[in-house]
Amino acid sequence: MTAYYNSPSFLKLYEKTSHDAGIPALERLYDLAQGESREAYIAGLFIVNFYKGSKCLFNLQFLKELQPRTLMDCISVIHLEYNARQEIFDYLGIKVSDLEKLTYRILKKQASKPIPREIIIDGHSYIIDLTYNAGAKACIEKNSSNPHRAFSKKNLQWQFGYDNEFDGHHKAQGYYFEEID
Repeated sequence: MTAYYNSPSFLKLYEKTSHDAGIPALERLYDLAQGESREAYIAGLFIVNFYKGSKCLFNLQFLKELQPRTLMDCISVIHLEYNARQEIFDYLGIKVSDLEKLTYRILKKQASKPIPREIIIDGHSYIIDLTYNAGAKACIEKNSSNPHRAFSKKNLQWQFGYDNEFDGHHKAQGYYFEEID
């Protein structure tokens, strides 16, 4: 069986399917990266990592935040890069200045306030911001005293973080708030 995967016919087929799936996936990711959402930021960072990997490091944990279609597009682009006959940006037909603009936008977002992440628990969407993080960390530290004014937005956000950590939802989804500063 191993001999088949090393055979010239399989490698040629793999290269062709990588290009057939990877080029449209790269185009979709590039179009998505022009937006302002968290997913757009991750798609942009993923693309820019192929261009300037030392400046824009891509954490593989970001892949867990993507919609399934976007995740599959990222995997297709990895296959494309592995079998590329040219720089993958040449497949897009864009100028270097367009890549520089995307890189600048990504670096600017990294330097500014972090883009809030979203977590979905039992069909409810929660924005993970500093207040939510504080609630989750308070649960870990066994401090149930909510420091925010009762019924305020921050009070609720803190309580969501605390309750979701207490119920074990974060670890079940791969979020570990012990590591967050």
